[in-house]
Formats: sequence, structure tokens, C-alpha cells
Amino acid sequence: VLGDEHADTLVYMHNLAATLRAHGELTRARDLQEQVLTTNQRLLGEGHPETRSAMRSLAYTLSLLGDDAGAGDLELRAMR
Repeated sequence: VLGDEHADTLVYMHNLAATLRAHGELTRARDLQEQVLTTNQRLLGEGHPETRSAMRSLAYTLSLLGDDAGAGDLELRAMR
């Protein structure tokens, strides 16, 4: 059984969030993406490709939710 912080679990959570977003479940997608991002930051660091991918995905969801400032901040962080 994989744990909550296992790399595969985080990938599955990331993919589930993308599916939720595609089905219009933006708040649920955002909540899951925030969890993935926080865990990736702690385990992998800010500059890891998986963390940056999580930032970009969350930024897209935030923009769909109308949070352009939050989305822009994450996009900038993902580019560093």
C-alpha cells in the first residue's frame, strides 16, 4: 500500500485534480492541487519539476476560479 506522500500517490492525486477540473469541480480540484503542491514543496523542494508542474496546474485552476493574482504569483514562482 502506498502512503500519502509516495511519489505515485502524488501523481495520482495530480491526475485526479485535473479530471475534477475538466468536469467543472474547480473547488475540489483546487483543494487537491494545494495538497499536492504543499507536499511536493516539502519533499522535493521549490525547484523540482514535479513541484513546478503542480504550481502550473494550480495556477490554471486558480485562473478559472477568477483568482488572477494567485494564478500569476504561482506562474512566476514556477518559472524561477
